[in-house]
Amino acid sequence: MRGAGEELSIGERVAFYRRRRGLSRAVLAGLMEKSENWVSKVERGERQVSRIGVLACG
Repeated sequence: MRGAGEELSIGERVAFYRRRRGLSRAVLAGLMEKSENWVSKVERGERQVSRIGVLACG
């Protein structure tokens, strides 16, 4: 876990806000029209997101 004041990576932010909204990876993936595996890799930093629009739901 990061200390206070340290910035989160994009993947860590995705995971934080997903959990904050009470969504499973499967539900978020469905909203984004991506696979659950894709979301998992983004959250773990194994897959880069080239455009913020990719993360937009709806």
